[in-house]
Amino acid sequence: MFGARTLLVERARTGGDCLWTGCVPSKTLLSAAEHATTARALTGQPPEFAAVRQRIFAAINTIEPVDSPAALKDAGVEVLKGTLTFRAPGVAEVDGRTIRFRQALIATGRTPVATGIPGLDAASVVTSDTIWEPGSLPVRLAIVGGGPIACELGQAFARLGSQVTMIVRSRILPKKTLTPPTWSGRAWKPTVSASWRTPP
Repeated sequence: MFGARTLLVERARTGGDCLWTGCVPSKTLLSAAEHATTARALTGQPPEFAAVRQRIFAAINTIEPVDSPAALKDAGVEVLKGTLTFRAPGVAEVDGRTIRFRQALIATGRTPVATGIPGLDAASVVTSDTIWEPGSLPVRLAIVGGGPIACELGQAFARLGSQVTMIVRSRILPKKTLTPPTWSGRAWKPTVSASWRTPP
């Protein structure tokens, strides 16, 4: 857009957290969970988790071409798959190829970290990146954390039928001003239990 020569280096796949493990799957899950709640109220039948997963993957597949290397190339961006290492001011290397640049933007995202809770490694642990992999709905789900991602996943899985407990250090959404949202004029009724402790 501004005429700059641009190189994008990605080690895994383009699209980032938003496409593969963040916004797209989580918002699709929330929508599917809301529809499941309505359907259960009308028919008394539990949701089909396989259908929910198919809907999530369909949303990802629909949006993925927009973030693909081919789309980036059409927009004038060169894409390299590999690991970049800075060697000197204005000099980097990607798997043996020397790259010279004037400006560099580091936008690597982030990954979930281990909680350090004793004994947790022996449990069936998933993260916000891998929660999309299980093929069946968890009967019970404990979520460590009370941020936006934890709240989205907790509410969605509770609506789908899981027994969800959120374990938070201080309170849910600690950086937000909590005001009960509404949908279609109906007050929000939480279906997730939360446990927390006050830091010493």
